[in-house]
Amino acid sequence: MTASAAPSEDRLVAALAAHGRDAVAFQALEPGIDVWTDARTGAVVPYADTGRAWVGAGLPLAAPDEVPAVARRFADAARAHGRRCCWFAAESRVDGFPALLVGEQPEWVPADWPSSVRASRRLREQLRRSRAAGVTVRAASAAELGAGQPLRRAVDAVGRRWLAGQHMEPMGFLVTLAPWQRPEDHRYFVAFRGPEVVAFLSLVPIPARRGWLFEDLLRSAAAPNGTSEALIDLAMRSIAAEGAAVATLGLAPLSGPVAGWLRVARVMARGLYDFRGLRAFKARLRPHRWRPVWLVAPPGARPHRCLQDALRAFVGTHLAGFLFRTILRHPSAACVALALPLVPWTLALGLLVAAGAHGPLGYSRGALAAWTCFDSALDASVHRMAHVGLGVQATTIALRAAAVGAPVLGSILLWWSARNSAPADLPSPVPRPQHLNR
Repeated sequence: MTASAAPSEDRLVAALAAHGRDAVAFQALEPGIDVWTDARTGAVVPYADTGRAWVGAGLPLAAPDEVPAVARRFADAARAHGRRCCWFAAESRVDGFPALLVGEQPEWVPADWPSSVRASRRLREQLRRSRAAGVTVRAASAAELGAGQPLRRAVDAVGRRWLAGQHMEPMGFLVTLAPWQRPEDHRYFVAFRGPEVVAFLSLVPIPARRGWLFEDLLRSAAAPNGTSEALIDLAMRSIAAEGAAVATLGLAPLSGPVAGWLRVARVMARGLYDFRGLRAFKARLRPHRWRPVWLVAPPGARPHRCLQDALRAFVGTHLAGFLFRTILRHPSAACVALALPLVPWTLALGLLVAAGAHGPLGYSRGALAAWTCFDSALDASVHRMAHVGLGVQATTIALRAAAVGAPVLGSILLWWSARNSAPADLPSPVPRPQHLNR
């Protein structure tokens, strides 16, 4: 089965309205997303083409009982074009298809949001802080945010500053910043402090579930504590008044009972992306449930290989290059670069100690165990510094740099000294005899 021509926007919108159950379904209408159409049923699959794989944005937009067959024909079409395939951010599994849990997303029943606020002292305190700081929030119409309008220019400025302040390289696919695509379908909310726009929230529909995805939440550095919560509070109450059945803030990646190697990746990448912090923020808003989110692979495929394809769709380039540029962009680039090799080095030392193979490095087992403990403490220090940054004040930068640099320099000097010092119990080298007759 081959793909038919791309559907018209009207047909795509109709497919979304009937079958758009995943939170990411609306992003089929955003830039950078291609659409494959099943010639047999008319079902569609929004996807990104990485050059090696077609990565679906959620499951096929089809009736539930047709999803497996449509997915198989999509896989056949991808194979005919020399591509692998998978489906990222699926909120349900597909019979006969392997799947990998990639995280969870929080969900609320908007009508019950006021009870969540009453039950959370911390949430009420954040809302109080925003009011005390003079923050006001209101809904904004699509007309107010049209191209060239003053409010649009102010929001765009917040977006540019927000992007510039991110530690990671900009990404695409399901995290493209595109709040003005089909504005009539969005809901917009803006936070002000006096006349200044300090934050912005954009919602997109989850059509087949009468729900809303809180897609873009942008803050400027001038936004006081509680600004985000104030925007979310107004948005929840507004969509509840419209009869919305569900709301979500989207995926918390690597959250929940993910595979062990993904938990290791979550810890290793903490200096670059705060997975736990993102999950904690969403949890503080007291969701009514957490829904598992999957990467679904075609029959016979290996999900971990498909995860590489999905990551490639997000970064739009080779993963190594993206990681290198992200490290350079990070305010603690030196700490991050140091932290990456320290972890495998410390693990290698620990394995040598456990195996009793301390000879190759020239240390006793006890000395090598002490060295491993020292490196473990250094790992923790460097990872912490990579997470919090070096600061902005000269004194703070100097002290934090010394806290990391001094142990590292000490390690280098100790290693150099151990390598170049002769053991105390060995005799001095015997000089070569001098020949009198030459």
